[in-house]
Amino acid sequence: MLALVLGLTLAGCGDDGPGGLGTVDDDAAWRTSTDPVTTEGFAWATGETVHLGDGTTIDTGVPVGAFVVAGDGVFVVPGESDDGSPFAGPGLRFAAPGADPVDTGLLVGRDGLVATEDGSTLVVLEADYDTGAAAMRFFDLATGEARTSTDGMEHESSDPVNELLESEAQIWGIDGETVHVATLDGDYVYDVTTGEGRKDEGDRADWPFGTPDEPEVSPDGRWRIVGSAEEGFGVVGSDGEPVALDVEGERWSLSWWVDEQTAVGSVAEGPGEGPRMVAGDTATLLSCVVPSGECTLYPESSARLVSFPVGFPVGGLDLRGVTS
Repeated sequence: MLALVLGLTLAGCGDDGPGGLGTVDDDAAWRTSTDPVTTEGFAWATGETVHLGDGTTIDTGVPVGAFVVAGDGVFVVPGESDDGSPFAGPGLRFAAPGADPVDTGLLVGRDGLVATEDGSTLVVLEADYDTGAAAMRFFDLATGEARTSTDGMEHESSDPVNELLESEAQIWGIDGETVHVATLDGDYVYDVTTGEGRKDEGDRADWPFGTPDEPEVSPDGRWRIVGSAEEGFGVVGSDGEPVALDVEGERWSLSWWVDEQTAVGSVAEGPGEGPRMVAGDTATLLSCVVPSGECTLYPESSARLVSFPVGFPVGGLDLRGVTS
């Protein structure tokens, strides 16, 4: 218990992270939510824009790599542009609808952020690969309270930078109120509310993250995507009855589920035939809702790199098509 107490601190005004990690301003607008955005529905991003489930769009000012929807907007780690060039900019950014994006001051990589399902708490693994410093940081966006934990992040060698690199420290995911993390000291689990971490003696293979064993089956098991590129696609219920899907276009496919009701796929366009893409084809993002069968095409995604929020079964799609 002593180690947990020593490894946990409350953030103060202008608090510096352990070992000189990013400075967090208590007065920053993103710290305390006053107008929360929706975390429900199908969120996605292309270029510098995040599209929320209710249709709201948010300009992030940088190519979106990894992002979570939380508090009054989205928290973004910059990625690469559509032409494949990397963006060399700040770490974690925050953007809200209609407002200028801001740098949070946190040093966070693409595998270093998650948020609770309701968007009320942001959790990041902050790491400085110039000094080797690392810590878990928990931000209650409803109250503005923050906690920092170095549980599992203490260095045991004289070369902290190399130790951090070799540890491949990252956040694997969040399961309710528990965050699963690969730390310098092995696998840890952290309590979202308290920020306390402890060694995870279980098997990483049992963690409920990553691509499902059966991505074609909805999370509740009630619906299944059926078909193939040769035969065409559809959705059937657990009773075997097909859902009448209203899709614009003929060359469409579905492949995975966002939630119990929303299947995701794409519609291909170009010289090819059928859902399978060939050279010269591009695609547009598609979602279909069951049992209504209502399907939506997202024109802004056409022929673009698409990112999905951290925690989705699929991290992103490349809809730019086949070049050869």
